[in-house]
Amino acid sequence: MPVDGEPTARVVHIPNHRAVALRELLSQFRNSPRLRALTETIGQVAQIAEDEWWNVYQGRVLELAEGDALDKLGELVGEARWSLTDDEYRRIIRARVMANICDDSIEELIAIWIQLTGPALQYRYNPLYPAGFTLYVWRGDPMRELYRRRVRRIMESVKPAGVGMELIEIYSGWFGFFEDDEAEPYEIGRWARNV
Repeated sequence: MPVDGEPTARVVHIPNHRAVALRELLSQFRNSPRLRALTETIGQVAQIAEDEWWNVYQGRVLELAEGDALDKLGELVGEARWSLTDDEYRRIIRARVMANICDDSIEELIAIWIQLTGPALQYRYNPLYPAGFTLYVWRGDPMRELYRRRVRRIMESVKPAGVGMELIEIYSGWFGFFEDDEAEPYEIGRWARNV
């Protein structure tokens, strides 16, 4: 399963079956009105079938689903939308699918964390022995509060029992010390927060 959620194969919608059918008609039959009409009819029927199939496909493929179709996919995995955007909700659904088949390995927990936190500048895993870990994410902007709580809930559901977990979100322009070139001084830098 790809970590970034990208599909492994692309399906393309063909919007012009009628024109393609006429173009593929052998030149010796192009002037025959009956064969031309038959070819156009077959192309139109193929287009209707293609359009119907495409609508079904779009409603069942997570990357293409929007609105109500996305809500139905979320219901399948037990995640309600609430007031999430389509992109946030897509990440939640994808992470829930990953969580449902997770075997609690740290690699899978990190993959789910990366999926949930979306595009980020940097990720870091820090083990806390004997039974704990911290996951960091550096983002350009903080997560919205509702989304942050959903991320926390999913990560808690996949964490092994008896293992401590800290989830830290750090924004660009964070407060840090002089040895870190990307950090800002106390008066300017922003504080990190627990997810």
